[in-house]
Amino acid sequence: MTVIGICLPVLVMILIGNICRRLKAVTAEGVRDMKIFAVNVGLSAVVLKAFADLSYTYKSVLVTALIFAMSLASFYLGKIFRIVLREKEEPQAYTSSVLSVYTVLSIIAFIVLLAVRA
Repeated sequence: MTVIGICLPVLVMILIGNICRRLKAVTAEGVRDMKIFAVNVGLSAVVLKAFADLSYTYKSVLVTALIFAMSLASFYLGKIFRIVLREKEEPQAYTSSVLSVYTVLSIIAFIVLLAVRA
């Protein structure tokens, strides 16, 4: 695809959103709900589509496993630092829930696609 073919739909959606905002066709609550949908559904769909289109080789499986291991290590390192620094309040629940949902979906997609392609 050309650059215009890729960028034009995004620019049109931004323009439509700007027009809707100026005409007050969408409330603030509606915008919030659209953002939640985009993050919870849209992002998951993009990740699953990326896994579906990936050609699996030894190197791609190794890179995916390393990224997962590094993400898991950084998650637990953050918990350790929280204990060491004696922070009493929990981090924002939204951040940890998005991380856990993303991680679980990535693992499930990876396992399913490996099983299907085998």
